[in-house]
Amino acid sequence: GKPFPETYIYAQKLLHKMTGSDAPLSTVYAIGDNPLSDIKGGNSVGWFTILVRTGCFQGGENDPVNPAQYVCN
Repeated sequence: GKPFPETYIYAQKLLHKMTGSDAPLSTVYAIGDNPLSDIKGGNSVGWFTILVRTGCFQGGENDPVNPAQYVCN
């Protein structure tokens, strides 16, 4: 499960299967409201992370421990 990289690597394999190509994906987005799982996991595999201020995260500008590359309401 999240935030372990294996979960995200498996998702990447599914994306490759869906596209029918093993070519590197240009951008994969990880969107979530939990910095400790959603954002940490996405960051661990180099995905573009977006933290939303709903659910778990209601904080300020960004999470100081597991920062996302973009934060939105």
